[in-house]
Amino acid sequence: MMMMMATGQEEKIETPPTFDYSAETAGETMSRRLFMGGMIGVFGAVMAAVAAGPLLSYLWPPKSTAIKIDKLVLGKVAEFPAGTSKNFKFGSIPALFIHSPDGSMHAFNATCSHLGCTVQYQQAKNNIYCACHGGTYDPATGNVVAGPPPEGLHKLLASVEAGEIVIRPEKAGAKA
Repeated sequence: MMMMMATGQEEKIETPPTFDYSAETAGETMSRRLFMGGMIGVFGAVMAAVAAGPLLSYLWPPKSTAIKIDKLVLGKVAEFPAGTSKNFKFGSIPALFIHSPDGSMHAFNATCSHLGCTVQYQQAKNNIYCACHGGTYDPATGNVVAGPPPEGLHKLLASVEAGEIVIRPEKAGAKA
């Protein structure tokens, strides 16, 4: 660009050169726009993978690692006087044995049917209690007495064999 000065001389003013930073014309040079677009794409792909993980594990859960057993010897009858109880593991599930004050013996899956908390026997109140939300079950039948549990506890079979208390699973799908 040329400019006339007051002295009559022309002064040449140079304009800065323009550069084309696009990847097609610059070889190895990359524009900010192209770089940011690529980074946003990578970030989006990572976020999609993070979100897909829990969804896929929900749709295809891992194979159960539950330990299933057919029989458990809990102990000698003399170790459990009438009116006592014991929480124990029956395979991989929490379970509860109750030797009632009347002498009868009962065993249940100790998982509350409301939110899966472990229940306890309350000897003073003669009930099975879930501390999470106040659910109460009958210690003889496992049926819901009060609170939010939608159904009773799953029964296990308790019997005495050769002076020992033996716990077995009840028939499939049996409820108290």
